Amino acid sequence: MAVRARAARLDFIATTEHRAAAEPGVWGHLAADDFLILLGEEVTTKTGHWLALGINPGQIVDWTTRSGTG
Repeated sequence: MAVRARAARLDFIATTEHRAAAEPGVWGHLAADDFLILLGEEVTTKTGHWLALGINPGQIVDWTTRSGTG
């Protein structure tokens, strides 16, 4: 996917996994100064789904987190 994105002249991609960001080392070797890879999690809650982007490798966002809470 990263190779195709670069071939399409994209500057970045975002990758998401269910219930956690990708494990450390999965995408890092494909990133470069001119190609950003954002990690994210597809968070599933009782009331729907939302994306958490820009999180750390292996980080898990608690599914009970709701908007407006600190």
